[in-house]
Formats: sequence, C-alpha cells, structure tokens
Amino acid sequence: MKLQLNRNVFQKIVSRSIGFIDDNAISDIFNNFLIEVVNDSQIAITATDGNAHTGVVSYMNFELIEGAKSFLVKAKKLDAILRLLDGDIIDLELNDKGTLLIKSGKFQYKVPSSSISEYIERPEIKGQSFEISVNKLLFLIKKVWFSISSDNTKNKLRGGFLKYEKGKLIMVGTDSFQLAYSEIEEEKDLSEFLTNGVLIAKDDLARLRKILETEDPNSNVKMIIKENTVSIHLKNREENVKTEVWLRLLGSDYIAYQSIFREPCKKIIVNKKIFQELLKKASPAISKETPLVKLTAIKNRLLIETSDEASRFSGEVECAYDEDEILIGLSNRYLTDMISMIDSEFAVIDLLSQSDAVMIYRHIETDRKDDKNYFYVLMPLEVD
Repeated sequence: MKLQLNRNVFQKIVSRSIGFIDDNAISDIFNNFLIEVVNDSQIAITATDGNAHTGVVSYMNFELIEGAKSFLVKAKKLDAILRLLDGDIIDLELNDKGTLLIKSGKFQYKVPSSSISEYIERPEIKGQSFEISVNKLLFLIKKVWFSISSDNTKNKLRGGFLKYEKGKLIMVGTDSFQLAYSEIEEEKDLSEFLTNGVLIAKDDLARLRKILETEDPNSNVKMIIKENTVSIHLKNREENVKTEVWLRLLGSDYIAYQSIFREPCKKIIVNKKIFQELLKKASPAISKETPLVKLTAIKNRLLIETSDEASRFSGEVECAYDEDEILIGLSNRYLTDMISMIDSEFAVIDLLSQSDAVMIYRHIETDRKDDKNYFYVLMPLEVD
C-alpha cells in the first residue's frame, strides 16, 4: 500500500489527537493511532482510550498510489517523526511484513505497524443535534478549566458544568476551595438540549480545547448528546478535514453554584498587571506550611504580606478603595491563577468580611463599570 498526504495537515491532526491516547490502557494496542482507508480519497485517523469512552477521529484527503489497507502505528512515535520532517508531502508505504515506511523529502523512517483486528470499533452516536460557535465554547472552557478539581474521587467536582439558561451559555468549575463561572450570550434557544446541563471531565475538556484551538473560531461545532456521551463534530473547510470527538459525560448532577451569587460589597479596584507582579514577587516567600498571602485594604492602598516565619515579603499597590480597613488571607497560588485569567487592565477584588468568600472579576475603566461575564470565587484562609 502506498499513500501520499499533505504533511502539514497530517501532522496537525496527529499532534492534536495525541492527548486522546491512553497511556494506562489495559492493552498496548490503544497506544496506537488507527489509520484506515475509508474510500478512494479519504483516510481516517482515530485515537481512543481502551474502552472507546473518549476518542477522536479525523478524516483527511490523500492520493492513493497503490493498494488500500488499514493499520495501527505507535502514536507517540509517529508524532515525534512528523515533527522532524519538513517536506510538503509525506509518503506512507506499508509492506507485506507490516513495516511502515514514512518518507518526506530526503528523509525516511521505518517503523513497525500492527493489525487492527483487536481494535475497538468507534461508537456511533446519533440523535438531534445543536450548534455552538467554536469561539464561544473555547471562551467558556478557557475561563473555567483551571478551577476544576483533579481529584478523581470527587465525581461532581472533576468536570466543567455546561448549561443553557435564559439566553446564555454557562460553564462552571470548582474544586470546593475555588470556583470559576463564565457565561456568554447565545442567540439560539438551546433549552431543549442543555436545560439540565452536562458535566464534562476536566481531562476531556483539555483534549477538546486542543482540538478547538486549531479550528476557525468563527465556525460552529455540531453537538449530539445521547445518554452519557456527547459527540462533537467539526469541519475545517480550508483544509477539507472533518473531525468527530466523543466524550463520556459525568452526568448532569452538579452543586448549587447559584448560592455564591451576591451583590458587590467592599470593592478593591486594582491594576491587574501590577498586582499580578506583586503576587509573583511574593511567591518565593510562600511555604507549604503557610501558603497564603495577607491582603490589607486601607484607603486607596492594598498591602500584601506573606506570613512564613522564615521568609517574609511585603509590598503594596495603589487601588481604588474607600471603605473600612479589612484584612483577609488567600491562597497565593489560587489568587495568582484567578488574576491571570482577567483580561482587562483593572481587576475587582470584592470582599464581604475576613471569613467570607472573595469574588474576583473584570473592571472596565473606560466605561467605569464592572463586568461579570466571568468571575472567580475564592475561600479565605485563616490569618493569625
């Protein structure tokens, strides 16, 4: 069998699909890409975990030179090889002994291939579909992903909760110490599909994000939710590549995140870049035993201190604040993560009391208004 492929398109598909390969699969067979000749002009490249619960398949054009055969090839090895080749065209040649020859320009590699006989079939997910723009879905994932728990024992907390409510798409993530909320206007009525919401695992959101980041942000994804699986279809017209991602859902049961909503209270408006730099300077003085920074808000000043006995840091930044003095302790790591997500010049640190959760969100100085299209909530730490 001999095939010719566009190297750039093939490499992009392989690179963004590698995250779906399960290194802990019970069978070594699932450390491979499945490459299938679908018809006279298309091949399919599939990556999945050992149970086919999560996976991706991409269809791209090729030129068939001779024969047609499907095969498995080690995913990480293929990815590493493609990164080193620089020709415009890649030749794949599979001989009768199962050796795969990969050629581009003056360079070539020989690698073993495997039979597809033990590979699990892709799930066929059919049902009524709806569309969401790539740009909107990416926005929701990026603003929330970091706050989702990585603890697999906490099923309700280890996913991002996607929901449609009152003309808005919403995504929420939490690990019980911090919470992230993002929303975006949606013109289409998606209440039939997402009223109850779906919970998508953190790892799966990371895989999906990598796929979405290679697509046209102005294009749409088609989604089908069936029982405990969501299927996501994309089409790249420029490269003539079709992609389907399928993900196992964690369910639709989620925490009552609405209880965190409250009216603004003691607002500190601070320059995001300067404040972020101060938190960075404080980090060498943070220890595992005392992982907090102490924030003291005084009229138009925000003081930052660490509390480790051996190492100390203190600094201050100008801010807009005209309330009574207040002191609060917060996790430096979580606070740094949240501030880094703010994409405006100014951020709001909204305090209620020393023992109540803090809210962090954007402030648009030119309009003199706050923006809560996305915001973050952080529980305080005890201050001596």
